[in-house]
Amino acid sequence: WVLLRLLTLCVCSLSLSGSPLWAQQWSSWHVIGPFEHLLGHVSLDEAHQPERQLSEMRPGRQGLDLTRSYRGEGFLQTRWTEVADGSTAFDVGQINFGEVLAPVPDDQSWVDYSAAYLHRSVELGTARDVKVHMGSDDAMKVWLNGALIFERTGGRGVDLYDEAIVLPMREGANHLFVKVVNGEGSWGFRMGPWRNLNQRGINEAIVRGVDHFLESQLIDGSWGHYGHLEPGPTAFTLYTLLKCGVRMSHPVVQRARAYILS
Repeated sequence: WVLLRLLTLCVCSLSLSGSPLWAQQWSSWHVIGPFEHLLGHVSLDEAHQPERQLSEMRPGRQGLDLTRSYRGEGFLQTRWTEVADGSTAFDVGQINFGEVLAPVPDDQSWVDYSAAYLHRSVELGTARDVKVHMGSDDAMKVWLNGALIFERTGGRGVDLYDEAIVLPMREGANHLFVKVVNGEGSWGFRMGPWRNLNQRGINEAIVRGVDHFLESQLIDGSWGHYGHLEPGPTAFTLYTLLKCGVRMSHPVVQRARAYILS
C-alpha cells in the first residue's frame, strides 16, 4: 500500500506529450441518453438507436446528424445536448451523466442500468496518431470514424488514467463516438491528453519503497498487526517485494514467509 502511494505521488510529475493540441481543432462534446441497458456494465453488446448511425461517421464526412432524436428510457424522446457550455477544450473535465441528461420522471434510479452516448469531431491538417487518456464509470466502448477501437466492461469509478488509447486520425474531419454504460450509482466519463510516465522518477520511487519495507519489518516478520486483516498485509508486502526484484533468499523475505505460514 505504501509503495502504491509512492507510485501515485510519482505520477504527479508526469509531462505532457503527443500531438500539439493547437494542431487539432476539436468540436464540443454532445451527449444523448439515457437508454435502458438491461445488463448494465456486465455487457456492452446491447446496441441502441444511435449506434445505427455509425456509418455516417466516416473520415472526411460531415458526420453524425446531431438534430436527430431517439426514443430513450421511459419511452421519452431524447436529443443530442451540448456538454460543458459548448467548450471545445481538449479536456472539459469530468462529464457526469446524472447532471447533463434529463432525468426520467417518477424514476429515482433512472441512471442505473442505463447507457449514454458521446460524440465529438476533430479536424487535423495531417494524418497522425493522437494519444489520449480516458476514464469511465462504468463500462465503455469507443469508436473512431465508425470503427470500434476499444471496449471494456465492468464496474469502476472515473479515473482519467484508467485507459491509454491511441486514436489513428486521418487528415481532415474525424469522428469520435463513445458509449458509457452504468451499473448502479454514479455515472460519468472523462477524456484528457496523454501523459508520458517519468520512468526514472518511478524507478527511484520503487527503490525508496523497497528500502522502506526492508528497513521497517518487525522482529516477528510482519509489518504490523491489523487484526482481522492478518496475514493479508504481510502477504501483500511480501508479494510487492518479490515483484520488485528482491531475491527469495533475502532474510526479510524469509522472515515474512515464516510469519505468514505461522
